[in-house]
Amino acid sequence: MSIIKIKTGSGLATFTLPWNPELKASALIQNTGTQTFTGEQPVHVLGMHATSANQINAPDLSEDSLSKTEWALVFTLRFDE
Repeated sequence: MSIIKIKTGSGLATFTLPWNPELKASALIQNTGTQTFTGEQPVHVLGMHATSANQINAPDLSEDSLSKTEWALVFTLRFDE
């Protein structure tokens, strides 16, 4: 099992995910550059990824990069009207 805690303002959310023991390496995915976006499309803001290989790459939050990950959990910002 993997426990993920997210602090939001004054709150704290905790999620428990089943974890595949074959996943040997994991790392964060974060955007270190400046982003400009409108509220019309969802925006990936943070994630983590894992692989069963003993080597981890450094993906970004683009759709192309995420499609090449073995396993990923991505937090996405969506705007309500």
